Amino acid sequence: MTLPPSHHNAPNETSAAAARRIAKHARSLRAKVLAFLVKRGKRGATDQEVQEALGLEAQTQVPRRWELVKSGMVGATDRRRPTRSGRGATVWVVRDSRGTA
Repeated sequence: MTLPPSHHNAPNETSAAAARRIAKHARSLRAKVLAFLVKRGKRGATDQEVQEALGLEAQTQVPRRWELVKSGMVGATDRRRPTRSGRGATVWVVRDSRGTA
């Protein structure tokens, strides 16, 4: 997949600089996130679960998951699981060939 790194949540100059720094790693990081979600199957994973399993910071993992969502490969379910703080977090899964999460 040749998506450019996502950079939409911060001020333009900060976000663009971060996207340039991560660009050479974004593809492999995206692949790791996708592989983890594939392995989880229908159970899926919250962002926090992905971060803990792969040893990624939220600032690295969330943009990679967002890129996978934008590509149509990953989607949100209507399920929630509690985070460490007890809040409900979206469960993400790999979409099937019909685009269904």
